[in-house]
Amino acid sequence: MKKTRKYLMFTTRIAFYCCFLLLLSCEGKILSEKEKSTKELSDYLSENHKLTLSEKYSKVFILTHKNCHSCNQFFAKTIESSLTDSTCLFIVSASSSRIDLSEFLTAKNVYFEKNENINALFDNSKIFFLKKGIIDTTINIKIDNLESFPKELTKRK
Repeated sequence: MKKTRKYLMFTTRIAFYCCFLLLLSCEGKILSEKEKSTKELSDYLSENHKLTLSEKYSKVFILTHKNCHSCNQFFAKTIESSLTDSTCLFIVSASSSRIDLSEFLTAKNVYFEKNENINALFDNSKIFFLKKGIIDTTINIKIDNLESFPKELTKRK
């Protein structure tokens, strides 16, 4: 009985130390979806537009021509009112032959991307809401949420 108890204590300690060493040896940090998206957006802005995703931005709008054409047109018209807001950043990969981009052409905080396949960020139009330079919420523009996203946009001004 005494030997069995000592043996169990010994094997438990070894298992504990092995788990502890395994945890210590892990170099990679597991990122949450928000952290992955933030890193992807930050890396894209830095590499392609020499911008830093900082706390001064509260929203990042990505306008593409992919998926629902009428959704993207509606999205473009809706976000035009934010073009003068210096806390908003716009990345446009949509074609001017498909969407009226005339208001976007003269705005200071608009960046154009000709290669929408450069990054998964451009799989569809979307809004990133930021808190302290980190993506807090993502709204993908789809036919399902065409009525709700303008309300969310107004609520977060």
